[in-house]
Amino acid sequence: MLNELTSGLQSCSGPVGGSLHKWHGGAKATGSLLELGSKSGKILLYVKERSDPPEFWGLNQNQLAAIQTAGVPWFAVRLAGVPDRVFVLSSDQVRKNMPSWSQSKADFKLHEGNEIHGSIEFTSFAALPAHLVPQS
Repeated sequence: MLNELTSGLQSCSGPVGGSLHKWHGGAKATGSLLELGSKSGKILLYVKERSDPPEFWGLNQNQLAAIQTAGVPWFAVRLAGVPDRVFVLSSDQVRKNMPSWSQSKADFKLHEGNEIHGSIEFTSFAALPAHLVPQS
């Protein structure tokens, strides 16, 4: 699913002058942390995928800490089930909801429903760049 999202974002980001690549600002570069840019700025995407039930979202505390200090807008993106089912939470929504999420030693665990309250759901990768990438 992450490959499909990445391919979809790369093919759609051209009209808004965007680029997409791994973000190297954290402790380690991972395919889950992506930098999406445009002529007017950049954003970070923390992408997690899960296709097997129960569908939950594990957000690593160290990765969250790194992107929160990056100084650029960021979003948590969850790929659930089929490739074109995408949930997006803004950084403000993540910070607001974090106190109510269950935690393991290193991760916050989220499930569909109240735990991703306020997320925006997309059924097409084509809609993401217009929603996420800063426009000039």
